[in-house]
Amino acid sequence: MSTITSLLRKVRRIDIVIMLFILTFLAAFLHDHVAAQEAAPLTPAAASQLYLPVVVGQSAANTPTATATTPAPVTLTPTASATPTATPSPTASPTATATSTPTATPTRPATLPANLVGVWFTGVIPPTDFYDPTTGAWRDTNGLGQMYKFNADGAYVYAGFLRLQNGGCRTEVSVYKEGFAEASTNTATLTPQIAKTRTVVVCGSTSETITDGPFEPYQLGWQQMDDERGRPKLFIQTGEQTTEYYKQGMVEALVGGWSLNGVASAGFYDPQSGQWAVPTQDGAWFVFTLDGAYRFGEYGHNQDEQGCVITYWVYQEGKMSVSGGRFSYQATAGQGRLENTCTPDVVSEGPYIDPKLYEFTWELRDQATAPKLAISPMGEFRYIVFDRE
Repeated sequence: MSTITSLLRKVRRIDIVIMLFILTFLAAFLHDHVAAQEAAPLTPAAASQLYLPVVVGQSAANTPTATATTPAPVTLTPTASATPTATPSPTASPTATATSTPTATPTRPATLPANLVGVWFTGVIPPTDFYDPTTGAWRDTNGLGQMYKFNADGAYVYAGFLRLQNGGCRTEVSVYKEGFAEASTNTATLTPQIAKTRTVVVCGSTSETITDGPFEPYQLGWQQMDDERGRPKLFIQTGEQTTEYYKQGMVEALVGGWSLNGVASAGFYDPQSGQWAVPTQDGAWFVFTLDGAYRFGEYGHNQDEQGCVITYWVYQEGKMSVSGGRFSYQATAGQGRLENTCTPDVVSEGPYIDPKLYEFTWELRDQATAPKLAISPMGEFRYIVFDRE
């Protein structure tokens, strides 16, 4: 990265036009020096005293606390035609230059291939409000990232951004495209109906340039496959360059029930009768659904300072999010139960919701024989392995 630093120091001594010329080559330069990473993680909170997610038999003091990590930047690879061409204005007032006009709306295909449909990203995931076509408002971003969203009906969205900071100077390039796609087995033709490139240079003064187009159809090579850990990836080829994209959203291979130490989801807790199962050993389970909902149960034992054995049951349900090789979940409803050997006639039970966010990395193992889900709490070097129910 020292080469980039040296280059940008020289930029301070030349004018804004030359600075933009250099910027157009930085994305290709970074590709040879920076590894592609997954989306930036969220930071989950520590577990509470009762809710001990998949850390069987540990006290609250020993429950995992995740730590956030910052992914390395990856290469932004908009097509060459999307490179900004307008000269920036020396003031903060944006200028717009039309480079071409949208082509006629193509006939939409019936569907895109099912394995292409979804949200795919590399680097930092662009925010959902990255660009608003109705208002023309852009969202400020950091780092580098790209995203494709393909709908089953052929509609697509592309968003990409690159931001460089050098001392008090900042340069940003953002690209947004929206239109229709047609796809064969390994080739996709994209026809933009909206195509915007925004360039911002802040160095003493601020200049912003927005260009429209090009709107001509362009082709991408594509291939979707799961990696050796069962995580979907989309490979997109533009010219001679191929970029890996991770999937954002629920993965079908995760859907269903997963059991730890033989503790089953079926009959674990009955909300109607209030009955709890008594498993033969400590353990836990997950059930994931295709719409991103989850249910979780855990049964275990702890010992308090007085030597009393505490038996606990936890049931939670809520929403989960899958982003590449990471998933997080957060409860919206639940129930808990505690029994204490020192006060056998007193049972503590009632509604219990842990609203904190928990995050793990995940991978699938032994998929062809006895599928297993291995998850690792963020910041820890261990896996908790669940068997497919």
